[in-house]
Amino acid sequence: MPWEAYALLLAAGIIGGYVSGLLGIGGGIIYIFVIPYALHFWNIPEQWHAQVIIANSLAAIFFSSLAANYTHYKKKYYYPRPILIIGLASIVASWFSLKYYINTDLFSMKAFLCCLIVLLLYMLVLTLKGSVVPANQSVQKVPLWGLLLIGLFSGIVAAASGLGGGIVVIPLLNRFFGINIRKAGAISMGVIMLTSLAITLINLNTKIPQMTGMIGLIIPTICIALSVSVLITSPLGVSAAHKLNPRWISLIYAGFLFIIIIDKSIRLLSLFGYTS
Repeated sequence: MPWEAYALLLAAGIIGGYVSGLLGIGGGIIYIFVIPYALHFWNIPEQWHAQVIIANSLAAIFFSSLAANYTHYKKKYYYPRPILIIGLASIVASWFSLKYYINTDLFSMKAFLCCLIVLLLYMLVLTLKGSVVPANQSVQKVPLWGLLLIGLFSGIVAAASGLGGGIVVIPLLNRFFGINIRKAGAISMGVIMLTSLAITLINLNTKIPQMTGMIGLIIPTICIALSVSVLITSPLGVSAAHKLNPRWISLIYAGFLFIIIIDKSIRLLSLFGYTS
């Protein structure tokens, strides 16, 4: 790849790491915009483009979430019970999604994008409503069934979108169970670390026929360029999140959801041939 591609990936890693720590959603919201550009320099079959973008985004997300979780732990802002329950459910859901749908010929990007856009619009409404609703500070009051359902939804979305499951975890915890969005972001970050690691291990063993320079679906040069700066920027984002008013975090998060909705809508229209 030319130096311009490396510079773009490095910049995306810096921004994505900070956003990951600030909002608790992983850096995938940034990575999915730049990875397609880097793929122009790889002779990857068209039918595998979506899977490779998702796989490399989630691999980079793991490193940003790892750094963010360490910072949360140091600040004593870590919640093992909901993280483990949601995370395990998310891993199971993502494994089934990858094995029986996403990494097969059955996967339809059009159908997935339609469902994702509807889900994101719903999450956007929930987030905007939640930003003006008083939140319950007790994480322990979230019932087991609620944590399991959140995990199942987040695992499917993470495996199929490359965004990490935070776009599901945060608004559901915040709106339906009254969890302060700052705490919801900390829980989301722990879940993302577990889920992205599990999905990456699966993708490392998913081969594209006759491709070199890759480990399964993972392109090491792309992941390294995205991840090299997150050990610094992700903790900075966490520190900023602890200083910001939760309502502002909700509004910033809603703004990023809106950006994703626009991007995915444009992508969907292009698949139907409505854009050049």
